[in-house]
Amino acid sequence: MDKDGFDRLTDRELELLRLAADGLKPKVIAGRVGLSERTVYTHLGNAARKLGASGPGEAAMALARREASGPFAKATETKLPIAPGIPALLDLVLPEMSGRRFNDLSMTHRIVVMMTRAALIAFTLFAIVSLVRNIGELLANAA
Repeated sequence: MDKDGFDRLTDRELELLRLAADGLKPKVIAGRVGLSERTVYTHLGNAARKLGASGPGEAAMALARREASGPFAKATETKLPIAPGIPALLDLVLPEMSGRRFNDLSMTHRIVVMMTRAALIAFTLFAIVSLVRNIGELLANAA
């Protein structure tokens, strides 16, 4: 791959490559940046061609390696392995973590997010109440 090809990339190509390097699929990228999926594929393909990569995946990984070793790289950042589907679940429950604003979501997605959050809160409260009850029983049996 061409090492100096990064300076030939447009801002949009860099943006989309970064999102692809974060593991996002073109369909998700398209929804996030407001482009069609076909346009995302075109930009990623153009970026790969400019970098001399065999495809968008290789180009995205080359950009990730370049930025991870650059002067602004975080020295001690490590990523824990995440099971498949967890990023999609987090995006469903906490879209703000992936850079999307709640108000920009469709009404259906907002309802799903709120229902999921309510279910998680209810489960957490149930777990806390159960834990307190079990601690109380242990203390009563110990006395």
